[in-house]
Amino acid sequence: MKLPVIKRINKGEVNSPLWFDPILSILNTFMERVVLCLTKRFTFRDNLMCDIKSIDFVHGVEQQVSMFYSTYSGCFLLTYPSDSSSDTVVTGFKARITEANVLAVTVTFAGAGTTTGTCNILILG
Repeated sequence: MKLPVIKRINKGEVNSPLWFDPILSILNTFMERVVLCLTKRFTFRDNLMCDIKSIDFVHGVEQQVSMFYSTYSGCFLLTYPSDSSSDTVVTGFKARITEANVLAVTVTFAGAGTTTGTCNILILG
């Protein structure tokens, strides 16, 4: 499949009324993403509009996490990588947006092992 030559429409190239600007923005975003997909440069982050972070947590201590996207739709604990010698288990996970629009995540652990651990979380934009 041959990709189109036009990948973006500039406002200066078309004689359109002001009300057409938001439509033009949406159309350009759509065209850019289609070309991105068809050129096999579409990443997991692009597909789900998400970010995956690997963070060291301390039991019950809220940690502020930077977000790649300016919007926030949700957060999931993906994995808790542990070695076979550790019996620490994740028992709780809480995520919230602070008044300063920062993602704050708290993880709780159980078990006789340590009360810290590195967790991978998926942040949806």
